[in-house]
Amino acid sequence: MNVPSIRAEGRLASTQLREQYPEVTGVTCGNDLLALGVVAGLFRQGVQVPEEVSVVGFDNIEMAEQNPLPLTTIHQPKAELGYVATNLLLDEALRGAHGHREVMFQPELVVRETTREVISQALDGGLHASDAG
Repeated sequence: MNVPSIRAEGRLASTQLREQYPEVTGVTCGNDLLALGVVAGLFRQGVQVPEEVSVVGFDNIEMAEQNPLPLTTIHQPKAELGYVATNLLLDEALRGAHGHREVMFQPELVVRETTREVISQALDGGLHASDAG
């Protein structure tokens, strides 16, 4: 994994996003490194995070919390994922128990400083607060 290039892709994506969709107020990224790049790219463009654009990552890597602007992210239970993956691999390798199984894990939203609460105007014209973090 080339960490600098993933962050660079996020910076580039933030520029393209603002050029094509200047009205966007939130970005969800497939991983935290990409999200950190998006935050850096927005900062370079003078866009305030989270006041103007909220950013959410995925993975809850250590760097997400240690960033100067701690990243809101989705935490996945890595130890549990590893345990289940190991057991599935052992079942197949040692017991020949090959089969496709769907295993669901409960992710957790970790709200930090790259998101804000959003107030949206509903179709009925009233103002409603949503818990966007």
